[in-house]
Amino acid sequence: MKKVHIAPLLGILAVLGIGVIASSSGKDAPSSVEEGFLEEMDALVARGDEFYDAGSTTIANWFYGRALSATSSYNQAVVLVYKEKQKEEDDAQTDEMIQDAYDTWDEGADIFAGLIQGSRETVKRIDSATDSLANTFGIDNRDEDDVMWDLFSAYSPSSPYPDYFRGLVADYRGKDKIALRYYSQAASNPDFDARKYDFSYLADMSMGNLKVLSDKLQKKIRRYGANFLSENLHAPDTALRWCPGYYTSLIEGMYRSNVDKEGVSHDLTPVQRGEAYKYARNALYAYPFDVNLYILCARLAIANDDLRMAARFVNDGIWLEPGNKVLGEMADTLNAYIRDN
Repeated sequence: MKKVHIAPLLGILAVLGIGVIASSSGKDAPSSVEEGFLEEMDALVARGDEFYDAGSTTIANWFYGRALSATSSYNQAVVLVYKEKQKEEDDAQTDEMIQDAYDTWDEGADIFAGLIQGSRETVKRIDSATDSLANTFGIDNRDEDDVMWDLFSAYSPSSPYPDYFRGLVADYRGKDKIALRYYSQAASNPDFDARKYDFSYLADMSMGNLKVLSDKLQKKIRRYGANFLSENLHAPDTALRWCPGYYTSLIEGMYRSNVDKEGVSHDLTPVQRGEAYKYARNALYAYPFDVNLYILCARLAIANDDLRMAARFVNDGIWLEPGNKVLGEMADTLNAYIRDN
């Protein structure tokens, strides 16, 4: 049975400040971990409902996104561990069939058993060749799992859980380098505390109980996503995904790159404006408690002819800081444009 392969990483993880996930005792999920985690997520959604009812869509979405990102990542880990266990069972059955063939049959069975083993090794060589070609020619060889992790990160750029659970699954699979990368990214997030919940029990849960847990998490996910507004943004796969300053620095870099040798600043290109708008929204969705990020998003929304979202950013910014002069002027301008058009 596979375990969470923490031992080789202990020294490095200690330096990073990440809590060590203790070896599982062989029992199924401690109810205190599962219940404690879901109670925390329920509380986030309850706070989101409060802000939603009070009129702040963006802040409500932050709370919903945090719960949705964390719980979806938890469920993804459960599903992938389930699939790994299923694969282990299938491999064990194949090995047993090969052994039975050698023990029971004659020389013809040796050929048959060899074909089975050979086909398995051929698949591995094909997979290896595919990965090699992808690396050589720069092909995006990400699988469906990678896409899902990216989606859960986009739900909430500030959540550490997509990286944590992604590392845990890689750890379970014995992929230490990938595990270390995502454990490290999770550890860089100031909101992450690996000692808070010990999810190592997933390694020893039965397939039946993993299925029960996944069903329970999916019900929560549907509840948490009821009022969540998804904009299909892409959150970068970086240790600084949680930091709004990371995104604003990228935008500043775009403006600096458009200054010519004479020191004259030029407007962003349409492509740059689109990229800057994405970065601004990621910054806001990572930390929707800074009124300056609403101003930035509103300005870039207008620059990209997205007046509907510009109005939302202005309204939510005014909700956060009612006396903000810049947002008040933007509201007047938008209202005048809507009135005249």
